[in-house]
Amino acid sequence: MRAGCLFNEIDLATDTEMVHSDYVDGVESVKGEHKVSDYSSITSKDMAAGRTVVNRDSRTDERTATLYETIYGPAGERAYVAVPMMRAGQWVASLFLSTDEPRNWSADDVRLLEGIAERAWLATEKLRAAEALQRSRDELEMRVSERTAQLMTTLDQLKVENEQRLRAETERTNLLDQLVGIQEEERRRIARDLHDELGQQVTALRLNLGNAREIAKGGPITELLDATQKIAENLDADIGFLAWELRPATLDHSGLGPTLSAYIREWSRFSSVKADFLVQSFGTTRLEKRVELNLYRIVQEALNNVSKYAQASTVNVLLEKTEKHISLIIEDDGLGFDAQAQLASVDGLGLIGMRERAAIIGGSLIIESAPGRGTTVFVRVPFDPLIRVEESKNGSA
Repeated sequence: MRAGCLFNEIDLATDTEMVHSDYVDGVESVKGEHKVSDYSSITSKDMAAGRTVVNRDSRTDERTATLYETIYGPAGERAYVAVPMMRAGQWVASLFLSTDEPRNWSADDVRLLEGIAERAWLATEKLRAAEALQRSRDELEMRVSERTAQLMTTLDQLKVENEQRLRAETERTNLLDQLVGIQEEERRRIARDLHDELGQQVTALRLNLGNAREIAKGGPITELLDATQKIAENLDADIGFLAWELRPATLDHSGLGPTLSAYIREWSRFSSVKADFLVQSFGTTRLEKRVELNLYRIVQEALNNVSKYAQASTVNVLLEKTEKHISLIIEDDGLGFDAQAQLASVDGLGLIGMRERAAIIGGSLIIESAPGRGTTVFVRVPFDPLIRVEESKNGSA
């Protein structure tokens, strides 16, 4: 007796049978693709319904007798068992075992073949799942490699661009620092000229007016001389305040705290706006001169804006040192404004200058304001290690 076996996969939607493996001694292999409809329609219907087909003699079985001479006989399939594999109600594969002689297949034979068929299909599914998973992993690794390469290229480009921006920003900050230095030298020169030349002339004018008043001794022009003397005194005070605004001498030897305290007090007197100044945690600490100077100028510009535009009744200034930062806050209860729009306009050059001064010393400046809600300027500068700290010998700040 000669036996044969084949395992196939079924796709009823396309009427396709794919024979993956077969063995029939002395008969040509039928591996490959065939049409399901080439076989007995009765057998196909049974298997499509999930029923195992048991044929004990294909020559005499009424379902296959008409096809014995053309299909079953030449293939040596005198008796066979066809076991369908079902998934989700669909016939997807089958195991076919045949002999070239009639055979009385027992129930145990059929159960054994059904078990072998199920295990064979499970092994096939597991193998395909493993292959699909491996393909997915390979594709994922390939995509990850490609994406990583793209990201590395982008990262390199961003790194170069960032370095270029940093260099440009550093150059810009250095230029601003040099410009501020030039401006401060010019302020110092103008302040000196105001004090030494114009101030002296006004002082001489006041002395001459005093002498003229003595000569007049209560004459008709005495009242005019008194009024002129008052004007000269105011002019002398304004020149002194202007010279001090241009370059406060106390900043060099007394430090930021005392200089701001004196300036805010004088500014309040000249502007008639109530101003409070609070300095916290400075003790005798001195900052680097350029840091003190730029913070002083930021306060000066902020108060100048208050006197020009804010119509405020009160201003509060806070200078505070923490372990890592110097904080400066200028807050008023004035009219407020649209800070973003102002910064974007030509009229916002003063605000931009304040921000640039903060950037020069490695700090940041934020302006919070809205119409009718006043204005607050926040400045934060790193205290260590970017700022050199000195201990003042000129008293507490």
